[in-house]
Formats: sequence, C-alpha cells, structure tokens
Amino acid sequence: MGINDFNKELVKAKTASYRLLKVRTRSEQELRLRLKQKKFSSRIISVVIKEFKRIGLINDIDFAKNWVRSRINKGFGKRRIILELRQKGISPNIIEKQACDIEKNYSPASMIHELTQQRIKRYTSLERSVAQRRIYGFLLRRGFSMDAVLKEIKAL
Repeated sequence: MGINDFNKELVKAKTASYRLLKVRTRSEQELRLRLKQKKFSSRIISVVIKEFKRIGLINDIDFAKNWVRSRINKGFGKRRIILELRQKGISPNIIEKQACDIEKNYSPASMIHELTQQRIKRYTSLERSVAQRRIYGFLLRRGFSMDAVLKEIKAL
C-alpha cells in the first residue's frame, strides 16, 4: 500500500467514523468493530481511533456516563445497564465507577413502582396472577433485582 493509498483509505475511514458518531456517541470498541465490518485494515483503524481519542470524539468514560443517564431515564435497572456497558466494551474499572454512581443517584424502588403502575393499566382484563407474572418478567428483563421486583409484586 503506497502513501497515497494509505491516505485515501484513512480519509474514507475517518468519514465513516464521523458518520457513525453523528448518529450517536460510541465506545472505542463499538467504533473499532464497525470499521472492521467496513473492511478497513487494523492499521487504519488504529490510526483513526488514536486520532479520535486525541481530539475527544471517543471517550469511554463520557460514553459510559451518558449511556447510564439515558438508560435510567428510559426505565432500565442497574443490572441491565452494566451488562450493556460490558457488551459495548467499556473497561471493568469504568463500569465499577458507573455502578457506584448509579447506586448513589438512583432509586430502583421508585422506578419499579412507576413502571408497575404503567403496566398494570394494560393488564386490567387479565387474571391477577397472570398480570403479576407478566410484570415480574418485564421488570426482570429491564434489569432490576429479583428482591426489589418481588417486593413490588407482593404489594400489588
């Protein structure tokens, strides 16, 4: 690969990266995988990632903070959020820090209660045990702890 070919490839990779980041912020791993899927060489990908980290377009700490905030606002629990961060390639120490922040700034009990009240309206025609089972499954899939969910279900 000549220097001109390398530069052309680099420009294409940067353009693809800008497009991906225009849609939403991404973790370093997400961007790496997407560029790899687009058949860019690992050398090109490394150069792009290094450049984007240097100028602040990729920052896993900021990405994790924003991801946690958006997922909490959408009614997801701590377990689900942590799983998603792992899937996005966020390092364990960043995840641990975000998990501590979630515990400090977030009340899962009130979120569970709110989601349960929204769901119960949908299930008025169902038998009580069926409605409870559906709500229980829904809340577990959302990433809330079994104990917290059971406490809310028993209160129904």
